[in-house]
Amino acid sequence: MKALIYLFLVTTSLFANEGISQIQKLIAEVGNPVVVFDLDDTLFYSSSRSWVIFKELANSTRFKEEYPKQIAKLGKIELSQIKYSIEDTLRDVGIVDPALIKKILKFWKERFFTNEYVKEDAPVEGGREYVHKLRSLGARIVYLTGRDHSMREGTIESLKSSGFPFDEENSILITKERFDIPDIDYKKGAFEKIANMGTVVAFFENEPKNLNAMIERFKKAVPVFLDIKHSPSPVRPSYKAIWIKDYNFATKKVECAYVDGFYENIDKNPYLGVGLNVC
Repeated sequence: MKALIYLFLVTTSLFANEGISQIQKLIAEVGNPVVVFDLDDTLFYSSSRSWVIFKELANSTRFKEEYPKQIAKLGKIELSQIKYSIEDTLRDVGIVDPALIKKILKFWKERFFTNEYVKEDAPVEGGREYVHKLRSLGARIVYLTGRDHSMREGTIESLKSSGFPFDEENSILITKERFDIPDIDYKKGAFEKIANMGTVVAFFENEPKNLNAMIERFKKAVPVFLDIKHSPSPVRPSYKAIWIKDYNFATKKVECAYVDGFYENIDKNPYLGVGLNVC
């Protein structure tokens, strides 16, 4: 059984290698190549933003006096414990008081979707180097984010301070007009604008529904799924997508394969790794 699993990992790794290599090949072959990246949990960890907000709240005198034991638990929360659902995150660390959860959610929401706090997001490993590599090969970079216009200023500052290319011509940012527009509707609406910029050769996305819509629209592009964190949904990424957890393949040798929740050490096998996770 282990031999079969290992064979599966080898096959999947080689598929990932080929897919990642195909992106560079397409950039060299097509006219006006375009590569599309989502931002939250694709190029940046949104959990970093939530973690900073939790730490701020945990240091609030008012909250510490009113809920001393539960706020102490919030102060000890680690990045790895932060889920997509803030309510689930709080319950998992033992914060169960409905009134407190409501107050924490209000405190979090007032800060999470702002220019000030979006700058707290930490870049996904290897992302900056990989985006620069694609840009140096001649690709136009499009950051297609679900963030709305009110967060544009902070997003641009975050991109620049984190070292990502941004110049409004060959590396551009697209944000949505209003917060209440569903991401899938907004992104589908942006597809034609992006198509008019050139030939989309690849796209990177953490939300399966968005990823699958892009696969449907840009059939010849290489789809890459960032298996970091996404909204709860029965929708699964298309079988056509390459799965990665970061961009470490752009900066160093990969030592482990990651395939849909399964890790296997492959540091002794030189044929595996490019495009897969370092663990």
